[in-house]
Amino acid sequence: MGIEEEYRNIDAWHGLTVRTREGHVVGTVVDVFADGPLAGRLRVQGAYVLAAPETGPRVGTAVFAIPRGAVVRRHQDSLELGTSLGTTRARWLMHVALKKGA
Repeated sequence: MGIEEEYRNIDAWHGLTVRTREGHVVGTVVDVFADGPLAGRLRVQGAYVLAAPETGPRVGTAVFAIPRGAVVRRHQDSLELGTSLGTTRARWLMHVALKKGA
């Protein structure tokens, strides 16, 4: 099954790791946004560490809304984006849920 066929069959993407073009892990596909302006985008969740000099590192979960068209290649167990990690965060990071007590 090619990318075009899988574009229509989003269930085939659930649980896949999303990586940047350099191989950095962004997160895992957990769902697809169903409603609103993000409808149809992949909901990708991944670990996020915010460096804060005053308090030390703060750990949380980053949530991305990545358009399916941003996926340039499918590997057996992952999807590859055509962007760098910085660009991915700038374009598609929706929010970070910090862990309590972190």
